Amino acid sequence: MIYTYNTVPTQEPFVLWDNILLKGTFSTVSGGIGENVLTDTTNDYWTPNSVPANVYTELSESMWVNTLGISSHNLGSNNCTIQVRAGASYDLVAEFTPEDDTTIILQFPRTQSQYWRVRVSAGDDTPSIGNIMLGERLYFESGITLGYTPMWMSEQIELLSNTSRNGHFLGNRVIKKTGSTSFDLNILERDFVEGGDFQAFRNHYNDGNSFYFSSNAFELPKDVGYCRRSEGSVLSPRFGSSGIFYEMGLDLEVFLG
Repeated sequence: MIYTYNTVPTQEPFVLWDNILLKGTFSTVSGGIGENVLTDTTNDYWTPNSVPANVYTELSESMWVNTLGISSHNLGSNNCTIQVRAGASYDLVAEFTPEDDTTIILQFPRTQSQYWRVRVSAGDDTPSIGNIMLGERLYFESGITLGYTPMWMSEQIELLSNTSRNGHFLGNRVIKKTGSTSFDLNILERDFVEGGDFQAFRNHYNDGNSFYFSSNAFELPKDVGYCRRSEGSVLSPRFGSSGIFYEMGLDLEVFLG
């Protein structure tokens, strides 16, 4: 789900992938293994002993930030409030209360600081969080072409089905459940595709690392995902028929926890 704080949700698709929490001196309080939120994996958690609880990073220099991503969590079930704070005195930058336990992307005004904190407060019980990313989003300003399955409805389910010799339906068991979707982007300017920001994301994607993706925060607030590339997918932009603009698509495996 997309949330916004003192800003308007954007229509352009974007990714959040360059996590500033990995770029500084990371620390946490209130117990639990805070470093678990830094890994790409979703099956290990930061579970603080009590709330309010915080994760911090102190960077070597100020960096711009406008987006928070959280996945594999139970913040909604526990009625928790999330705050983003910045600066030497950790002033409030953004806050919200998740409605449920689906993947979260929070958009807020672009802020520059050397000191950052993500604070979990209130709540009926101490939550568990699998991943947190904090950084600046990368837009694909041309948008997505038609023929795209939204991430939250992209379930791929492998069943172990049982049927009796007489044709009776017996119990089924889910062996694997994940999301899988793909889409094509409209034509992209050469300066964007050949620039450093996109090339850094392309390497991140091709190496199989995870990221957050929103297809259209303004019109499709539910269509967000914690993603990585599908097996065998490589991000290889290609020239269209004109030889001026690039064309490309993304093939995504989506966490549906």
